[in-house]
Amino acid sequence: MIRRLIPTLLIGFTLTGCEGHSPSSPDNPGNPDNPVDVDPGELTRSYPAVIRGLWEPGAWDQLATFVGNQSGVDRLKSLGINTVSVLASFDVLDNGEYRFQSGRLEMVKEEIVRYKRLGFAVLLSGNGYGVPKDTDPQDRLDNYLQSCRAASIELA
Repeated sequence: MIRRLIPTLLIGFTLTGCEGHSPSSPDNPGNPDNPVDVDPGELTRSYPAVIRGLWEPGAWDQLATFVGNQSGVDRLKSLGINTVSVLASFDVLDNGEYRFQSGRLEMVKEEIVRYKRLGFAVLLSGNGYGVPKDTDPQDRLDNYLQSCRAASIELA
């Protein structure tokens, strides 16, 4: 069973990053530009040699407080933090299906753009909620893993 989980776990974590502070970064990090206006070249993938960051649980609200102004961003960077975790939650449905809640993907995109423009790499991970209704535990696990895999591929 562990062998079956490994591909899903590996696909579920996609690293995206940035090469430092973008010239198009807003002066006020609390007001990111609309992600629709993002230049694809601005969001190129790069990976820090050493990843230092804030992850779950509970880092999201503390991080939002820090990045509300430039002094907070500077403080995080002075601590060596170079990576921010962004969580994309989705509902696990029957038959290996999944669904992102309305507006969730747009919010994830906005967070990615915001943190990349602030000069952080982004660790994007999917998080499935719910359990398929199958009565057989193996079928339930198979459907759950199929849902997670499909959602992870969409996020990647």
